Amino acid sequence: MEKEKCFESTVYISTATNDKVEMGTQWGLTEQESIDKVMIEFNMYAAHAEFGAEDIVAIETTELPQHYTANELA
Repeated sequence: MEKEKCFESTVYISTATNDKVEMGTQWGLTEQESIDKVMIEFNMYAAHAEFGAEDIVAIETTELPQHYTANELA
C-alpha cells in the first residue's frame, strides 16, 4: 500500500533588517503544485507591499511524510 506524497514549499525574502524572512508556505500533492501555490500567495502579498520577486532569497520544498491511520493498518 503506497501513500500519496505531500510537499510543502516556503518562500523567503531578504529585508533591510533580516537576511531570510519567511513570506508564505503552501502545500501540494506534487512539488510543482506546492511551488505554484506559494508563488501565487507571494504575488498577492507583493502586490500590496514594498517587496517583489527581486527580494526572494530562497524557495525551499520539503516532502512531508505520510502516515498510515489505524484503519489503514487494520
